[in-house]
Amino acid sequence: MVRSSLSFYYRDKKQTGVTLVELMVTIAVLSILSAIAIPSFSSILDSSASEEQTRELVRLLNYARTEAVRRNEAVSVQPISATATSADWEKELVVFVNDDRTGAGLYSNGQTILRQHAADRISDVSITTNNNNLIISFAPSGMLVNSQQALVFKVCGKEKHRQLNVSRSGLVNSGKLSSC
Repeated sequence: MVRSSLSFYYRDKKQTGVTLVELMVTIAVLSILSAIAIPSFSSILDSSASEEQTRELVRLLNYARTEAVRRNEAVSVQPISATATSADWEKELVVFVNDDRTGAGLYSNGQTILRQHAADRISDVSITTNNNNLIISFAPSGMLVNSQQALVFKVCGKEKHRQLNVSRSGLVNSGKLSSC
């Protein structure tokens, strides 16, 4: 009985690697899993975006309040592009020492800038205030200047929303919001 030299070679050699069928099945399973996971991931990103915008606004307002008390001067926060009639809180914000002792004056060149917050990088988040504030100012006592009521910011994402409250005493807190 004579054996073929090729059949002997292939029979004794162990198989290494994967077959094309195994590779196709693996790719199909990964495709199905990613199709299920991607919608959940986008919801997480949206939630993260509105929470990050809220945290940044809280940091900025707390910083302005702290500086007002520390410097014993009125310190204000406003969108740098604010005019006498409109303010876009989603754009670049500026914290500055308000030369107008009442804290009501808008930022102008020459005033001391304490901090500038870069423009919003997330286009799906909108920020609005309860009474279309152009400027938020803190007195040297840390209290809000010229405000008869607490200020409310709504930070609205695609699916998740946050609310930020600034009490008349100047305290800032935030929480979830069911709708915008």
